[in-house]
Amino acid sequence: MTFSIVVTILATCGFTWLAVGIAEQRNTDLVDSSESITNAMSSEDADLLPPIRFTNVAAEVGIDMVHAPGPRKRLLLEDTGSGIAWGDIDLDGDWDLFVANFPSGDDPQSDANRLYRIDQGQSVDITESAGVADASA
Repeated sequence: MTFSIVVTILATCGFTWLAVGIAEQRNTDLVDSSESITNAMSSEDADLLPPIRFTNVAAEVGIDMVHAPGPRKRLLLEDTGSGIAWGDIDLDGDWDLFVANFPSGDDPQSDANRLYRIDQGQSVDITESAGVADASA
């Protein structure tokens, strides 16, 4: 066995041992779900909290897009790469919105990612000028 193979094997074993050790030390709700936020919300106390209400204002503020049109071709959203990100891309103090879409193959235009610049509560679609429309990239 060459020296580099031995070093690779030892390094792999060492990193695996370290990862397992760290994973065992983590104290998350994946280890014990009895104290998780979702468990707390399903308790009897949750009935005493006011209901959470959402109002769809997308069209009102200028956001017009379809997320993943057509029938789904995969089972998990995690493997499709969709998501959103907020950030002030033009440094005007308003949080701008990027929506990562995933291609269904049916309509490349509606499958595109979207980038909205938010100006005083209204959104302006700057996807094309920013060059971020390609959902397949």
